[in-house]
Amino acid sequence: MITDLSKIFLSEVREQKSENRSQKNSFLSSIICHLFSFCRSAKRKNKGFTLVEVMVATVVLVVGVVGIFEAFLLSLDALAVFNNRLNAQWFFDEKIWQAQNRLDEPAGLFMPMQDNGVMRIGTEEYTWASTMQIIDTRQELYRINLNLNWQQGNKKMEVKAQTMAKRYFDNSTP
Repeated sequence: MITDLSKIFLSEVREQKSENRSQKNSFLSSIICHLFSFCRSAKRKNKGFTLVEVMVATVVLVVGVVGIFEAFLLSLDALAVFNNRLNAQWFFDEKIWQAQNRLDEPAGLFMPMQDNGVMRIGTEEYTWASTMQIIDTRQELYRINLNLNWQQGNKKMEVKAQTMAKRYFDNSTP
């Protein structure tokens, strides 16, 4: 008798829970149906889109296109920065080679130890400065400092490099 009562009680509780779930599900589905008219479109004769559906789809597409466009512009800016850095590296290599050649010439020590100028590559204009300082007179060891500046949009970019060079010119040969 007790087991029968507990079975009846449990079955009633289960029925109430299932009714609550179906009520919640029907409430949510009615909200979704009213907002997006998924359910109403099946009942209507014409099968077009509502204004709300078109507006939501338009907003989603616009947000996606704007995001892709922003990513594209960001990658173009990064490409320009890396291109200028590559130009700077090429310029530093060239200036270091020129400084080493200057030190190897017989009259190289009498050339100016500071140099600067403006260089144009494409549409970019770079200003540069180089200095050579003697570090060790006995070993004829020099420090070469190079600075390169350019305007990147609103920012002033600057790259510096420093290296050592040794003079290999032999003074004893006639």
